[in-house]
Amino acid sequence: MPAPRCWPSPAAYAEEALSFKEHGWAAYKIHPPTRWQEDIKVCEAVRNAVGDYTDHARSRPGATTIRRRCRVGRAVEEMGFHWYEDPLADQDIYNYVKLKQQLSIPILATEYPIAGLDSTSPGSCCRPPTSCAATSR
Repeated sequence: MPAPRCWPSPAAYAEEALSFKEHGWAAYKIHPPTRWQEDIKVCEAVRNAVGDYTDHARSRPGATTIRRRCRVGRAVEEMGFHWYEDPLADQDIYNYVKLKQQLSIPILATEYPIAGLDSTSPGSCCRPPTSCAATSR
């Protein structure tokens, strides 16, 4: 699979997602630019272009606040994404808990559920997606 890229526009992300879909990939993982307003626009463009083909939105941690990460989380939740991946720094457990209290979308952190939390109970910090291999052929 090609390395994730930061594309110049939401339309460019949508084009890449369409290309992946046309070439038979099972899903497309969004790697947005990490600026919360642009992240939402990218997710909207991709979702509008390919529908439910996109499983999740990844929102790599940047210099941002929990409130902004929550805005992105709510947006992808409303768009029907399956989960929200890596919105905060790996070890920011406190803010992961705060974020999860405000969102109902599953949150995947650091590629694994955060240790010490029951990953299936409501209000848990993160729950793994139904298929971790969703982006493989």
